[in-house]
Amino acid sequence: MNIRIGEVIKQLRNKNKHTQKALACYLGVTEQAISRWESGTGYPDIELLPAIAQVFSVTVDYLLGVDKTEKDKRLEEIYNEIKNINFYGNSNEETLQNARKYAAEFPSNETILCHLANEICRLHQWNEKPNLAILNEAEKIYITLIENTKDVDIKNDVITRLASLYAIGYKNSAKCDEVLEKLSKLSLCRELVAARIYSSTPNGLLKKQILIKEMLDQLMVNLTNYILCPKENEDVEAKIIAFEKMIELYKFIIGDNLVDFNGDVAYLYRVIGTYKIAQGKKEETLDALEKMCYYIELDSKVKDGEHYTGYFTNLLTYENHNDRPITLAQETLNDRLTQDRYDSIREDARFKQIEERLKDLI
Repeated sequence: MNIRIGEVIKQLRNKNKHTQKALACYLGVTEQAISRWESGTGYPDIELLPAIAQVFSVTVDYLLGVDKTEKDKRLEEIYNEIKNINFYGNSNEETLQNARKYAAEFPSNETILCHLANEICRLHQWNEKPNLAILNEAEKIYITLIENTKDVDIKNDVITRLASLYAIGYKNSAKCDEVLEKLSKLSLCRELVAARIYSSTPNGLLKKQILIKEMLDQLMVNLTNYILCPKENEDVEAKIIAFEKMIELYKFIIGDNLVDFNGDVAYLYRVIGTYKIAQGKKEETLDALEKMCYYIELDSKVKDGEHYTGYFTNLLTYENHNDRPITLAQETLNDRLTQDRYDSIREDARFKQIEERLKDLI
């Protein structure tokens, strides 16, 4: 992107009959700084852009000389990159540096600023001894977004991420709880209120089914995390039974055609496989991994507009299918099945066939 901010500042300053000295005084910088900007030998700090734009009553985009068509195209590229990073979870130092570049290009874009803070947290908050100076940068971005965004969904997402930062990065449960108080109670969530309000209208059943599906998704995430959480003297068989009951619950609510929940069931069978191999039950491990493949394959065949068939979901249709089956297959083949725990069955014909099925999916 060709940014000629110095030329734009000079044009606006002359148009408004401002001297370099007057502009420098307003912005709290030196006349030499203004001169360097206008000559193209230097650029103003990102933090100064809103103030400069305010002086001349223009947008930051105008100040940067960004053509709207060019801007929209560039934003689409950045949004796609952010989507891929979020989906595949491939954050690294390069993606963090790119996030900083995106924020420099679009310093007032909330999605991009949130992405920068998220990248910082993904790379640093999980460290045993995280760099608090770096985490402070993410914290400031989150707090600024919470205070200024008008988008309710962005605000709620940022509140959640800031709470996570306090709990994991700073290990400060008091601050985490304080931030979480900004979120609505479960009884006031959008889906639950809609289902209650529409209960006596023609759309009532549809709203209730939407609520049931959303609550099932959240319930299963929490149940999975609970089962996986290490517990003292816990029987592994109890964990396996719990996961199998969850699969039954999926089928009870969603129906035999699990649609987009096929991937969730595939993941559960993969986890069951890890417990089975830990028990030394080789055949049962292979059974679980074969079922995992089966449900990933089903997930890969789901199409937009496909109907749910369960008693609680038969008014719903699926939309926005993505390439999660490919991601799940890649992660399983390249990261999970390469672990030492599977060495005892690696040469088994069934195991090799599982690997081939995953390669075909990819």
